[in-house]
Amino acid sequence: MVKIKKKQTLRGQLREMSVGDSAEISQRKTGYKPSIVREAICRMKKEGFLFECTEKGLADGIRVTRLQ
Repeated sequence: MVKIKKKQTLRGQLREMSVGDSAEISQRKTGYKPSIVREAICRMKKEGFLFECTEKGLADGIRVTRLQ
């Protein structure tokens, strides 16, 4: 499980994830809303990165898994 921190850029941290890694991004801890995370993932898809994201089972966050 990868920890996402507010000090670095979200896109930079998502790029550093290895294939198969997942991260739970809590809005309360990082300040990133799930909609902002989805927007970043959509932009990165155009660059060749593939992620899967879900909010299921999380109260105030989103789980992101890198697929490619």
